[in-house]
Amino acid sequence: MHGLRIALIVLFAAGTAVMFPFSPFWYLQTAFCGFFLIVAWLSLIRSFDGFYVLCAGEPAAFLAGTVSPYGALALQLILVAILADGTGFLQSARDVAAFALFCLLAAGITAWVLTFRQVALPFVILAIAGVAAVALCWLAEYRYTARFRRGIP
Repeated sequence: MHGLRIALIVLFAAGTAVMFPFSPFWYLQTAFCGFFLIVAWLSLIRSFDGFYVLCAGEPAAFLAGTVSPYGALALQLILVAILADGTGFLQSARDVAAFALFCLLAAGITAWVLTFRQVALPFVILAIAGVAAVALCWLAEYRYTARFRRGIP
């Protein structure tokens, strides 16, 4: 019933545990990993939404970024996969392919941002891309509602 979610929870805990010896904040990372495991266990026995597990794992994934940005990205993607599994998104092969594409894009953008030695330029570029994406979604919604207001099928 919860096979994929249990595997992802174990993978997240193992990924966090691998980074314990290298982290300058190993004690916090250990505590946050323990908190994540408690919330994840409660989500399995109480049928909580995956969102609580995502929120519980964020501090541990954030602290993993002090050791490895790519490791932190992997942990973030595992948390998103737990959330997607909890909402029923990863049921079909098409959903899994879309999630794999999302993971590849996230890894590519992360690798691109890490090539910069400053924060301002990637932030401005990503902010412009985000505003453009919101504007395109708004335009698509406007066209959709305008089409049906006029009565054109």
